[in-house]
Amino acid sequence: SYSNNTCHDNNYDFIIAADGFSSKSSKSKSIKYFKFKYRQSSLTVKVLIRNASLKSSFEILRSEGPFALLPISGDLYQIVWSGLTADCLKRKELSNQLLLNKLSTILPFGYEPDAIVGNVQVFPNYFCIAFPFFEKRYILIGEAAHCFHPVGGQGLNLSWRDVDCLTYMVDRFSRNKRNKLYLPLYYYFKRLPDILLIGFITDSIIRIFSNTNLLPLILRRIIFKVLSLSKIIRKYLFKLMTIGIS
Repeated sequence: SYSNNTCHDNNYDFIIAADGFSSKSSKSKSIKYFKFKYRQSSLTVKVLIRNASLKSSFEILRSEGPFALLPISGDLYQIVWSGLTADCLKRKELSNQLLLNKLSTILPFGYEPDAIVGNVQVFPNYFCIAFPFFEKRYILIGEAAHCFHPVGGQGLNLSWRDVDCLTYMVDRFSRNKRNKLYLPLYYYFKRLPDILLIGFITDSIIRIFSNTNLLPLILRRIIFKVLSLSKIIRKYLFKLMTIGIS
């Protein structure tokens, strides 16, 4: 049997913790983390936008940090605006109209912010990987096991792949009647390469594109030139960030 509860009932074969970053489940165990905090935070808010294409999302790489525009439904979009923590907190305190005015200077041409829906929130950005993300029969998945900068929506993609991989392995172990004690270790080594690679990619994007020093500027020009010239590299990169290497 498998459970997503954090109880200590010995009737369960595994306890799967999916309680997000700063997991209480992992804190109750001896699981360690490699982590650091970025200078950037992210402001997130839902906005009604006129003249928007419902099929398009955007990731705008700005010098202060990435700016994501993500369709939800109809004219409703989720905005994730990264920047220095102090700047994000100042924007949070702006009136809705002033914030909409600032957004209008960043949004793609033709996209007109109309109204803010709900609350404006600011959250810090971390790089964090548990090692290992299991202990005996406790298994961490999703952001309980790893948390990266929200650029490109990679945290969500990784979490879906965690679920898919663990589901497959549980089924495989059950069908083949393998020793269930080895499942957490197999899962860990199966997911680790994908998580490390995506962590490296997201961190590199932030360091190269949210930087005004000379070397990152040169690297940006080279990267964009290569991507513009090679359709194969573009397709591989998008595939990697969509389905990973697992």
